[in-house]
Amino acid sequence: MTLENVEPNDRVIPKLAVSKLAKSYHHRCEKHVKLVASKSTATSGANMGPLKEAHFQRGYQFEEQVAESFGAKLVDHTHTSPSMSKQALRDAQPGQVLYQLTFEMPSKFYQEEAGNAYQLGRFIPDFLFVHKDTSSSTGKRICIVDAKSSKAMNTSHQFQVASYAYLLGYIVKDVRNIRIDVIGGVLLPFSKEPEMFRVDLLLPKIELFYTKELPDIVQDKKIHWLFNTKCKNCEFVNICREDAYGTPGAVPYLTESRLKSLSPPEEDDISDIEDLVDHLSSLTIQEKRQRAVPSYMASEPEFSPYATAYRSQKPQFRGNPIVTLAKSNNHDIFISLVFDPMFSRVCAYVIRVYDLQSNSWCRDLECSFHVSAATRSYSRFIELDANMVQDLAKVLSSMETQKSCCTIFVSSNQVKDQVQKCCLRITTMDPADEDDAVDQDTVKKAMDCLLALFQDSKMLAIPGIAEFPADLEHKVLAPLVVDIEQLVRENVALGVPGFYSLKSMARWMTPDHEVMSDDDLYQEWHTATTDTVMDDLLMAQADMLRAIVTKYRSFASSYEDTMGKQIYCMESVPFKWPTTKHFRSNVFGRLAFFKIMECLSGCNNVRSSRLLDLTNSSSSSSDHGIKLQYMRCQVVPKSSGKPDYQHWFKAIPEGNVPIKLLTDNLSKTSMREYLLVPNDREGMMQAVQFPDLAFRNKMFIKYPINTVNVNHVSDDGLDVILDGYTASPKLEKLQYYRLYKRYVDFNTDKILDAMLQIDQRENSTFEQLVTDPNTWADTLLEDDDAMSSDARATALRLRDDFKMSPSQKDISAQIIKKRLQIVWGPPGSGKTEFLALFINWYIMHLYKKPSNGQFIIGVTAFTRHAIMNLLQRIATVRQRHASSESFTIISMEGYDKSQKTSEMIQCKANKLKSTINKHHGPVVVGGTVWDWYKVKNEWRTWQGCSMMIIDESSQLLVSDAAVAVDCLDQKQGRLIIAGDHMQLGPILHNKYPKLPASDPLLFGSIQQCLMRTEDNKAIPPQEFLLRKGTTHDFGPNTIQLKDNWRMNDELNSFFKQIYGHDLAAHYPKRILQHDWQKWKMGNVSQLEAALDPKKSISLVKVSMVDGMTEEEAEAQVIGKLVHAHLTIRMDPTNTQSSQVKPNVMIVTPHHRQRVAVERELEQWVETKNQVTVDTVEKMQGQESELVIACFAFNDVGGNKIDFLLDFKRWNVAISRARSKVIIVTTDYMLNLPKNKGHNALDLFEKRESAEGWGFVCLLQDWAKKADAVVDWSIKQ
Repeated sequence: MTLENVEPNDRVIPKLAVSKLAKSYHHRCEKHVKLVASKSTATSGANMGPLKEAHFQRGYQFEEQVAESFGAKLVDHTHTSPSMSKQALRDAQPGQVLYQLTFEMPSKFYQEEAGNAYQLGRFIPDFLFVHKDTSSSTGKRICIVDAKSSKAMNTSHQFQVASYAYLLGYIVKDVRNIRIDVIGGVLLPFSKEPEMFRVDLLLPKIELFYTKELPDIVQDKKIHWLFNTKCKNCEFVNICREDAYGTPGAVPYLTESRLKSLSPPEEDDISDIEDLVDHLSSLTIQEKRQRAVPSYMASEPEFSPYATAYRSQKPQFRGNPIVTLAKSNNHDIFISLVFDPMFSRVCAYVIRVYDLQSNSWCRDLECSFHVSAATRSYSRFIELDANMVQDLAKVLSSMETQKSCCTIFVSSNQVKDQVQKCCLRITTMDPADEDDAVDQDTVKKAMDCLLALFQDSKMLAIPGIAEFPADLEHKVLAPLVVDIEQLVRENVALGVPGFYSLKSMARWMTPDHEVMSDDDLYQEWHTATTDTVMDDLLMAQADMLRAIVTKYRSFASSYEDTMGKQIYCMESVPFKWPTTKHFRSNVFGRLAFFKIMECLSGCNNVRSSRLLDLTNSSSSSSDHGIKLQYMRCQVVPKSSGKPDYQHWFKAIPEGNVPIKLLTDNLSKTSMREYLLVPNDREGMMQAVQFPDLAFRNKMFIKYPINTVNVNHVSDDGLDVILDGYTASPKLEKLQYYRLYKRYVDFNTDKILDAMLQIDQRENSTFEQLVTDPNTWADTLLEDDDAMSSDARATALRLRDDFKMSPSQKDISAQIIKKRLQIVWGPPGSGKTEFLALFINWYIMHLYKKPSNGQFIIGVTAFTRHAIMNLLQRIATVRQRHASSESFTIISMEGYDKSQKTSEMIQCKANKLKSTINKHHGPVVVGGTVWDWYKVKNEWRTWQGCSMMIIDESSQLLVSDAAVAVDCLDQKQGRLIIAGDHMQLGPILHNKYPKLPASDPLLFGSIQQCLMRTEDNKAIPPQEFLLRKGTTHDFGPNTIQLKDNWRMNDELNSFFKQIYGHDLAAHYPKRILQHDWQKWKMGNVSQLEAALDPKKSISLVKVSMVDGMTEEEAEAQVIGKLVHAHLTIRMDPTNTQSSQVKPNVMIVTPHHRQRVAVERELEQWVETKNQVTVDTVEKMQGQESELVIACFAFNDVGGNKIDFLLDFKRWNVAISRARSKVIIVTTDYMLNLPKNKGHNALDLFEKRESAEGWGFVCLLQDWAKKADAVVDWSIKQ
């Protein structure tokens, strides 16, 4: 950490702009605030180059375009004096949009709120939408919306809008009938509607910032800052680069999290900037270099090469294995370009090819094009895009012709993105738009380039795409496009603070080459007087890129020669355009490519642990291989055949990751899911080079690497028994090895095959369903005609025989009217019970033998456990309501035979036809989508199910559900899906593009995909938390079960805020029962307060002590709560709770917490079989009388925020409880937005985490009102 003083001692009250403070939040930097407040540095040292000027101009243009779009509703206040702004708000009428209304904070604000520490300049919200306030007959709501010419809404935008809301709230606090809306928004290009967010959730942090944090920053000498990649585009980058010498920021690419893991000595910890600047200015250049990296870091092996680079002024090769570049190539291709922020387009480019055999440029393949600044227009930029695509395709076709191994090099990831966007723009142009006119040959070449170079999820946003890769690449290859900054960053230490720029890399690695900055190039483009100026400049830049790559290769070769170690991990193969498959339907093509993307990303996730180990990446996470020490071999005789050889290993802990955390996740199967290699560089390289994709669906074959099975893991996680080892090479006793999981996937190929088969059919049911579920749902079925109105009426009257609730009756009546019905089942609503009741009721009263002679109701779900649970429930209801119209229940069995039951027939999927033919009457068949895939392939003449029921539909992917839907009778089949999209959905390995509302949501759950508005638009992201007086509307095909068969009245009342006010608790008096006379230990007051049965939601705030980790402290509290509850618990006499279920459920977000809790509970004998401890994902669908949710964290940042504050994760964790839930947490977690630091608003950047924070706020408010907040201080 580095603390600095930027401000001189003379007290000057700074004047700050809200927009500038928003920039500080963008950079997450207190020093930025300090520099903004310092007039001298802000005016003299700030870097405001041509690129930034162009970006601002683009913003102004966008704002004007937005203003024009409002037409007569717009009231322009550009010339309204700030003194009249309050009156302008009074005069404003609902429906108007106020534009450019200027405000000024009264002096009273600074006295009351800011301690006169600063002043704010005039601020001008872009647009103020005036709405009628429904809570008052004459009131108005002012909704603040800002226009931003950015790609997406970010934290700085939200900070600015929320700042306006806070400041305007102060201004109008004494104005009757005007209030600031709790919702604000940001208007972005290419979006007709503003992106809205909850301003009220941000206001506590905003208020804290303006009343405490900002005064502290501008008045305090010492502030926190770290110079790193976040500073790249900051206007003060040049100032801070010089200040970074002697601070941790002297080491490039250092992150805040990595810095926190270091422990600087007290005397070397933090320095005052005045002292630092004065001291550095008195040093010679050589002394400055000697002390660039702080001494406590320079001694670390990870950072010592940088200290050496500073001292020697020479690049230092770090010797990390190279995974981004192959050792040998035939050709290197270089792309240089200039970007115009005004149009957000490439305005000039050059492509050059270097022949590594002849060491010369291929002049015949050189390509260039530019749009002059004077003639730039939309059509000219389209022309440039088309030319770049044609040129790139020409070069790559030449590489294919020459069978060349080649690599494309770009200077940075930003350049790589621009090349990809160029290709994407060509493929997404509307052929009907004359302005977008591009010939089909160019469009095809753009698609070819994307498939060859940029196979990622962005391609799924291309409308009408029908060509997708035919196969997955089986070899482990170096990437075709390489970002030089990333290449150098991974393996070359330069004496450059913060981050590498092209200029710094060139100065250090190719000092003979002149290089221009991006600003310089853009300025040259603006002022170019001849057509050759930009070509010459970009040609020179390409030559400089080649020189950097050449220098890098020479470093690597020298290292290999000197150290005698192999350093290149990846191979290259001659370039070939990828082969593709053509899909008739865009729906199936997209789904196939989606599954390929998921497969590739899933494989990369599995392989990441090998790369981390190989590159010696320090990490406190569990994302590494498991280090094992070989102990002995045990021969296990068999009754026949060869004996089994079991190899015993000792698991070796590394870092601060509990070894049980790693070994608990080992899968015990016979599919050879693990690789075992020596624990050295060569072994890890062997693991990295293993082609997982080639063997992803292979079993019991000879692998090119040693594969093993995990046979057994001891309870403490320290002993691991492996079998299946081939004994070559021979394992050596006491030697160390490393165990890695390999990627296994038997299903992707099945889905791809199914997509191709379904795509070949005319009028596919599934395509009709996902394209327009509303129309499909209302399709008249033949059995509707055959079923008399009297039969319907009789059946509806007989629902009472099944003791259906009013909600269940309503849904039953709706289902028989429609072909599609979505049953939305909140937690505890009994959707499985309802499905069982409905099936029995339907067969008993509405079943009519179909014309094809078979009436089959198919059942599937995300897990086989859920399928068996539903089938058993159907059997139970059938037994309760035995009738002459009996039916057969068949379960298609999997590998696990433990779930066999006499209530149903078990058969393999390929035997279903013969099994059904042995029985007469209706049949209910349950199986996974993969079972149904086999049935469809084996039973070629089958017309399909009369009805298909998909349970857990919120967890089943659209692509996987397609297999089950394809098993419906294409003309007569009904589809019923049940689930809760507000609980955890499918696990996705990728982020997918936002699609237009008119497109089906194909890249998620089948439930979310089929929920449409009346006009067949995808249901937009909605607020999970209901505002007062509102209800959820998820389209005409969705009906909610409104029963709560799980929770007591208080818990049900809490969840009404999420699921609607008509949610009804059927067991309102279900509470814990305790006898405290059984408790013989101390600490009674805390335990009584936390376990109080009359308070169904309690918050336990844990105060940590030094020397104890978060997990240990949390586990200690949970251990005492569980022990106390099980000791004093009285068995309820109420038969409502007679089912055998765990008495306590402990829900943890992380496996690390689970391990700590399990370890703590081992000392209490009574916890066995009565307590379940697992992660949120494993708890979905379960319930318990007492739930303890573990959220005791004192440091949450980066990806942790998205994970921990995901609304669905909180919803699942809390909704497992029948009688009581205890949330074990900390003050830090309960005050996340108020915590110190500019990343405190990160939780509002994504809707899911913002809603998650809203959920936490609801819990806090609820517990406070009930006096159910318990402060728990841990004593050592």
